[in-house]
Amino acid sequence: FIYGTPDDVVSRIEEFVKAGAEHFVLTPLVRHSDYIPTVKLIAEEVMHYFKDLE
Repeated sequence: FIYGTPDDVVSRIEEFVKAGAEHFVLTPLVRHSDYIPTVKLIAEEVMHYFKDLE
């Protein structure tokens, strides 16, 4: 599991990328009422960081 602030999540994903990972499934394990805000946060603060990575 990867959890924490957006910066924490970015750091952990970077470790996996450096180890050769190319694909990720990000599924927030949060209350139903927090799901959409969490997905938006991932899209804006985490996925955005990796948008130019190839």
